[in-house]
Amino acid sequence: PNTVMGIDVITSASGNIIGTDGDGINDENEGNLISGNTGHGIHIRGLNTGTPTDNVIAGNRNGVDATGNEPLANDFVVRVWGGLGTRIDANVISGNDQFGIYLVESPQTVITGNLIGLGQDGSTPLGNGTNGIALRDSPSSVIGGDSVPKRNVISDNRRGGVDVLRSDDVQISGNFIGTDASGKIALGNRTPGVFSAGVKIWDSSNAMIGGIEDGAGNVIGGSPANIEVRGPGAIGTTIVGNHLGVDVDGDAALDSTGSERAILVADASNTTIDGNVASGHSGWAFEIFRAAGNLIIDNTLGTNAAGDARIGNFGGVRLVDSPDNRVIGNLVSGNRLGVSVERALSTGAVIQGNRIGTNRSGTDAVGNSDYG
Repeated sequence: PNTVMGIDVITSASGNIIGTDGDGINDENEGNLISGNTGHGIHIRGLNTGTPTDNVIAGNRNGVDATGNEPLANDFVVRVWGGLGTRIDANVISGNDQFGIYLVESPQTVITGNLIGLGQDGSTPLGNGTNGIALRDSPSSVIGGDSVPKRNVISDNRRGGVDVLRSDDVQISGNFIGTDASGKIALGNRTPGVFSAGVKIWDSSNAMIGGIEDGAGNVIGGSPANIEVRGPGAIGTTIVGNHLGVDVDGDAALDSTGSERAILVADASNTTIDGNVASGHSGWAFEIFRAAGNLIIDNTLGTNAAGDARIGNFGGVRLVDSPDNRVIGNLVSGNRLGVSVERALSTGAVIQGNRIGTNRSGTDAVGNSDYG
């Protein structure tokens, strides 16, 4: 193996292509096999020495052998430190000792169409040793999109799927996180005994997880928290149109033992949780701790996407020491518990227009087994 790294792009080196140019001519033979290196597979680095801009990493196999389905680890696979506008597209990034993709101070990075933690077949678990993708101080980056070619499949990674720290205005849409490439089989992103998340937003403002366009919702399952939003800097997160704990069709639970919570919000504010299906969790679907001014609206908690069959959570919505939250127009049915407002700081809650214990049309019972 190479003892430091496979490919190193340094200082202001810009406009380079590592892998395929995507022109449709011989693309399948243009990708590199970058594996077995004891340092980074690919390293793009600038910071104090310049800003590498508009580099492309596409169509490579990283951390796997020539078949794409057996591990042949690097340490890190793709590390971008101080880059701008890097595009990471259609790679296999799996089986590595640490992160799959690690961004530091690298804004406007676009990550699309990758298999991260899986083999080239889209089903063989080959998780990376920490997170599938980690962003640090890398604002305005995009992970996924609203079409199948832009979808990342991010699964079987030991410390979680996507981890975002101090990176504002990040968009995470249209991905399968914790499933195989079909969106129907749970693989998770977790290590037993370690709290991890499918997507974690930490002290980052205005994150978008999902979207209102067709195909923009993520499918996320198999983690202690499928989405976690945490910290006083996590302001204005929007979580919309995702399937959490259920498969791509919204008809079946992915894994009720692996998916403990759909969404955990702690010490954050002004989060909007809108139009998600969150079912099949062994804990609460939505838990809000010490978090003010959040809106929970038009979600389906405890049933299939159609709202007529039970796929219960332990509970629907739990507000703990969280003032001025609104719970409006949700279907909260098929769980053990419905909505709980707890402790002295939970004041000013508004709970209106929900259907709690019925089907979506309100014509049949799909009761919560304890209280509404």
